[in-house]
Amino acid sequence: MPHSFLLVSQQAALNSTQSGGGQKKMNLLFVSIFLLFFLLVSPLMAGPQPAPAVPTEPGSAMYTLEDLYNRLNSGEEGSKRTGPFTEPMGTPGATGHNLNEIMSKAPLPDNAHGATAADVACGGFFWGVRTDGTWGQQVGTAPPCPPTHVKVSSDQRTLSWDPTVDAISYNLYFATQTGLTQDNYASLPGGGRIKNVLIPYTHTIANGFPYDTTAYLSVAAVVAGGTESLLSAPVTTILPRFVSNNNGTVTDLQTGLTLLQNPGCFDRLTWDNAMAEVAKLGHGQCGLTDGSLPGQWRLPSQAGGELKILNAAKNHGVFVGVQSDFYWSSTPYASNTSEVWILFIYSGTIFERGKTFMYYVWPVRDGQ
Repeated sequence: MPHSFLLVSQQAALNSTQSGGGQKKMNLLFVSIFLLFFLLVSPLMAGPQPAPAVPTEPGSAMYTLEDLYNRLNSGEEGSKRTGPFTEPMGTPGATGHNLNEIMSKAPLPDNAHGATAADVACGGFFWGVRTDGTWGQQVGTAPPCPPTHVKVSSDQRTLSWDPTVDAISYNLYFATQTGLTQDNYASLPGGGRIKNVLIPYTHTIANGFPYDTTAYLSVAAVVAGGTESLLSAPVTTILPRFVSNNNGTVTDLQTGLTLLQNPGCFDRLTWDNAMAEVAKLGHGQCGLTDGSLPGQWRLPSQAGGELKILNAAKNHGVFVGVQSDFYWSSTPYASNTSEVWILFIYSGTIFERGKTFMYYVWPVRDGQ
């Protein structure tokens, strides 16, 4: 086609020359040059154009008008076909919604009442209906913003995050199931909330936080007046029930009880000798660097259920020198005070024995 057009143009220029019309000749020559440039050069300037996919290829798939209507009407995802186009097997069905119906579902511009980013909670998504350049999906900026860069320490015990502007405290949300929100946390398995925490937050007692299992947690900032931000991006943790304090002691996060990390420091003793030796225990002995004083350590109390705590602790790798044997409690047997409650740690059985037997000791104390 371009070659035929150029031949016609050249012939027109030649005829004009033969007729002696100088100005006309120049005009026709100019037109020929312009057309030559337009037909040959301009396609190159436009750049490569992708070839459309043929109907037999999945790349030719497109959303339908019904998909567009449903997205605007209810947020439905919609879907394209995944294979090649196939011819219909029957007569056409209902045509669905037309363009007018689709347009009726589209949001109307509203510069007077349309929300701005400053009107919506920081981090929240909304659809802007203003025509000042903020039309479409936007992100709210109204403070407080959710905390960012939430991290869990290597021992899983301490949480940290970047401070949020104007925050006076933070609330910690958690559950053992994904999908955690500020509205549903209490109904999720293992769900709960710890209020008014600060950066960093270290578990000294679980406060309902699940341990020895995978938990999902998020943090919300709280500003003066009690306004709470949206939740931070969730992180996962497996908080152990028994955590080392790196000073020769271990804390039971379920009860707050502190246990000696190395009960193997003591040999078998009679009950009277065990009571006396444990009462002397303090900083500088059995690996302790906790500042504890003699008289603060004691044998576990059966009345307080502390023998069961020892039984729960026996398989945690944080302890040293635990024996699969008998351990004393501090609690005499009520109907025979010459006997004392003991724990057979191998089986977890609790029963009474005379004070003159030789058994192991596992000292404990209250708090940190």
